Amino acid sequence: MKKSFKFLMIVAFLTFLSVASFGQEEKEKLVKPEPIGEAQIDGWVDKCFELYDTTCKADEDIKVVDEMLKSFEADANNITEGKKASLKNNLEIMTKRTGECQAQVINLAGKTEEMTTTAKNITPKTKMPKAIKSVNTGAKALNETKSNLARQAKAIAEQSEKAKNYL
Repeated sequence: MKKSFKFLMIVAFLTFLSVASFGQEEKEKLVKPEPIGEAQIDGWVDKCFELYDTTCKADEDIKVVDEMLKSFEADANNITEGKKASLKNNLEIMTKRTGECQAQVINLAGKTEEMTTTAKNITPKTKMPKAIKSVNTGAKALNETKSNLARQAKAIAEQSEKAKNYL
């Protein structure tokens, strides 16, 4: 009886773990560091996180267009001109924003080494660890932004292709 109980408890625990971890594919959102008091570094980190936040919000826009396309597929007879115009407008806005963000990422990425050097040479030296951490966090936000943009560009291209059936 005790063996059966232990076995059931182990199975229940393992089931709980597998269910609890299922669907946790989303990455934890990065947290912008506090300003360090060095305008050049703080400004660069702010811009990195503005782009990062923009791409995180863009995921919601992609979901909205996905839902629009699903509703078009489900009921092709009730697609109004207004709905078509809204779909076209959303795709155009997302495409434009993705291109603009990609250009900004290239610009900011080109300044990463300069920001790292500035952080290493900061005075007083007691601020250096915080400055380096801030720059590293900004660089991480830029890398996440690049990944987001690549994934989003692919999704927008697929959505645009599907939308051709309705526009």
